[in-house]
Amino acid sequence: MDRTLHIIQTPEEFGAVLRAARRARHLTQQKAAALAGVSPRLWNETERAKRLQLGMETALRMLQTLGFDLGVIPRKRGETSAGT
Repeated sequence: MDRTLHIIQTPEEFGAVLRAARRARHLTQQKAAALAGVSPRLWNETERAKRLQLGMETALRMLQTLGFDLGVIPRKRGETSAGT
């Protein structure tokens, strides 16, 4: 099982992770959306970072559909983004 850590800080990065994981599981956007209980349009817009506001419950369902858990990593004092 791939346990790669993905640090996501932008809608573009979130969309890219969704797209890569969906494709790795050989799912269409329509199938992934149906499994997550969201519309295909919402899924498509999220992957393309056109959906900039997404509810936490919806984001969690989308991630869980693709086998992800959501974690939180504390930043070091003075960091403004991951690794800087």
